Amino acid sequence: MVTTEVAKIRLEQTLGWALLFVVAMGCALALVAIFPAIALWLPGVLGYNV
Repeated sequence: MVTTEVAKIRLEQTLGWALLFVVAMGCALALVAIFPAIALWLPGVLGYNV
């Protein structure tokens, strides 16, 4: 990976943090899929017809 070469650290150290972000993005995706009103709230407040 490019990050390991630039930061001069091992892949194992990078992979743990990368997986944390992937899990967080998966949780956010699941929340929006289950409750679509989360994603439609702001456009509704701004006056768009959704």
